[in-house]
Amino acid sequence: MQTFISSCLQEKSYLLTTPKGYIVIDPGVGIFEQMKLYIKDMSTCVVLLTHVHFDHAFDACAFQKHGAKIAVHKLDEKNIFSKANLSFTMGLPFAKFVPDIFLQEGIIHIAGETVTVVHTPGHTQGSCCFYIQNTWFTGDTLFEDGGCGRTDFPGGNEEDMQRSLKKIKKRIDAGTFYAGHLS
Repeated sequence: MQTFISSCLQEKSYLLTTPKGYIVIDPGVGIFEQMKLYIKDMSTCVVLLTHVHFDHAFDACAFQKHGAKIAVHKLDEKNIFSKANLSFTMGLPFAKFVPDIFLQEGIIHIAGETVTVVHTPGHTQGSCCFYIQNTWFTGDTLFEDGGCGRTDFPGGNEEDMQRSLKKIKKRIDAGTFYAGHLS
């Protein structure tokens, strides 16, 4: 696994190389140019989005244009096409895309890997966490310091976030997860 950090909001993006392809998690601003050097065949790449805020999904369209597939929870699809992706807050033009895969809670198989998808609304309605290769990727649901993402953005909900935190913390052992931002 490789970690890439966007200079925009210190968002972390992850690249997992599998025997059958690649999994990219949350490609933020400028991440495509960094990661493409490590991906031999973009058609074997799947982009998993923990949610559709610009800092986690900004470069998703670039991956898709080069042959990758994009996976997102159906409840976050509307954020792709609205101000709820928050790109306007930084004056950035968000490249819209149509998801190839709609996620729901459960197990999926991509790039030769088994991925557990856990729906964790609160930061956004469609926020998700992923368990891949014995590692959790929590986006903005759970940060390394035990905190969580904001709930005052469109689609956020504090009560949902508290339920999601309880749900995900039950499943994660300390030190076995990677969050969506530097602490």
